[in-house]
Amino acid sequence: MNKYLNLVSFIYLSIIFSENYSIEIDASSYSSWVYYNFALHSEVVISDPENSLGWDIAFQRNHIKTNSGTSGNGFGGASVDSINIWTADQFNNLTAVPMNTEFHQDTMLQTFYDLSTHTMSWGSTSPSLETWGDFDFDNNYTLVPSDNQLIVRTADGQNFIKIWPYNYYNDVGSSGRISVLYNDDIDCTFGMDYCGVCGGNNNTCLLDGDINQDSSINILDIISLLDFILSSNLETTDFELHDINQDLNIDIFDVILLIGLIVNGV
Repeated sequence: MNKYLNLVSFIYLSIIFSENYSIEIDASSYSSWVYYNFALHSEVVISDPENSLGWDIAFQRNHIKTNSGTSGNGFGGASVDSINIWTADQFNNLTAVPMNTEFHQDTMLQTFYDLSTHTMSWGSTSPSLETWGDFDFDNNYTLVPSDNQLIVRTADGQNFIKIWPYNYYNDVGSSGRISVLYNDDIDCTFGMDYCGVCGGNNNTCLLDGDINQDSSINILDIISLLDFILSSNLETTDFELHDINQDLNIDIFDVILLIGLIVNGV
């Protein structure tokens, strides 16, 4: 509770004395997305989201997607840093995209709750932004924000937004009401390379999920991933290559995501 009160106080003061924006999105629907445009600082109505550059980010329940990959035809994407998590100082002091930050486009994940079947179904979302909160299954399925450092690239690929989703509930405890702090005063001062890495120097891109680095994603990558999990060989470079969903764990969820990438031809 003290952590939440401190965060609310920080947000109130930061809005007064800085360029930070605080919004609450009613993302309570299990079927409809709420679209947001950072340039307008407003929710927008989008009739054809897969073919529109009029939105940058969208919300549905605990899911957040960007205008990229399987979600849209934009040049968006998002990055996640789960080690240097947001604090008041970290958020206000970060004015440039850190060097070697990787921006990942949206893909299909089996993380959407189906009300009719009470099972998890597939949907298009951002693998980076999916890390913004975790459900505490031992505490009435309460979503607990991770405070991961999240940066979103806008639909035009030209601007960057640091975002901090900090609450999943409104004042009366209703879920799916996501409170977000964001700031658009941040740049990739090192320049983006061909692979969408800030400050990188790659001329060719390694596909997410291309574990054996043969420029294709197939059953051989699944075999490589399973061998890695069973061998528990956690060398740093290999770890990053096999951690497909970027949650700092290599487990069955990476296997599920990899299968989804293959099935959906991503």
